[in-house]
Amino acid sequence: MSMVDQSKEVCPVAALDLLGMRGLMRWGRLPIACGMLARGRWCAGAIVLVLLAVGACRAPAPPTPTPTPLGGGGQIAFTSDRDGSLHIYVMNADGSQVRRLTDLAADYWAPSWSSDGQLILFRSQFPGPFHVYTVRPDGSDMARLTDQWFGGNGADLSPDGQKIVFDDLRDSQQDIYVMDVEDGEPERLTDDTAYDRCPAWSPDGRQVAFVSDAAGYDIVHVMNDDGSESRGLTVGGANSRGPVWSPDGSRIAYASDRDGDFNIYVMDGDGTDVTRLTDNPARDHLPTWSPDGRWIAFVSERDGNAEIYTVDTDGRQLTRLTHSPAQDLWPAWSASS
Repeated sequence: MSMVDQSKEVCPVAALDLLGMRGLMRWGRLPIACGMLARGRWCAGAIVLVLLAVGACRAPAPPTPTPTPLGGGGQIAFTSDRDGSLHIYVMNADGSQVRRLTDLAADYWAPSWSSDGQLILFRSQFPGPFHVYTVRPDGSDMARLTDQWFGGNGADLSPDGQKIVFDDLRDSQQDIYVMDVEDGEPERLTDDTAYDRCPAWSPDGRQVAFVSDAAGYDIVHVMNDDGSESRGLTVGGANSRGPVWSPDGSRIAYASDRDGDFNIYVMDGDGTDVTRLTDNPARDHLPTWSPDGRWIAFVSERDGNAEIYTVDTDGRQLTRLTHSPAQDLWPAWSASS
């Protein structure tokens, strides 16, 4: 297996290629009711209705960025190299008050939040091997969460805070594992020759979404929390990546090239009712839900480099949040508003 295969990865590892870091790690979108006559003359109100009807029949314009998002609440953690190396940052949901949380001489990436919004998980190789760390949203109390060496693409803390689900390359296989925070003993959930990665807990902690290329393409799968009843949800013949659950657990957002370019999609938790939210030839990927379930933040390269945007779940309201010549990646919206 090559160190990094960008054709197969849009969760954390592929984004490293945007930074020129390929090979750093292994696991890396009224009928007109007028015509009224008033004593032989057209009713003025009818003319108004005609004009309104004409306007209503026009095709809607494509979404355009607006100055600020219209809601969502909470905070967004993300990774950026705006200060030279990769660090963890937090900003408000409207893109304001960007502040850096990490400051040690290392690279930090792939942040995710605890369900109560009190901790941010991330990966780092400081000091030495890769481990999972936590830090509070104000940058305090940074601590290492894992004792074992960790080399996967990403990790997610269970809703009850007791377990970590992650992917790792062990025994020449990239599989999904789960591990108790207390005893640190990993248990393998998938066991096959496919490239399984990017796991994400459902809000109730009973299911795990992940990506697998067992069918020759990257397919979003869902399995029970013990690894049983794994099933593919997205179509073959296209790559679908980076699945994340909505706060109520009813839907999954993901990135896919099913229509030619990578864009953001939403589907029900059983793979039905697929909706395309973005439509751009640049790559849109790495989605994350707002706490109220009405918005999705994601990374897009539509303006020349990787920036963070939000879009509502109707795909109509698009907002750019970051404005930096650097690469802004891996947004993670806090679960608490």
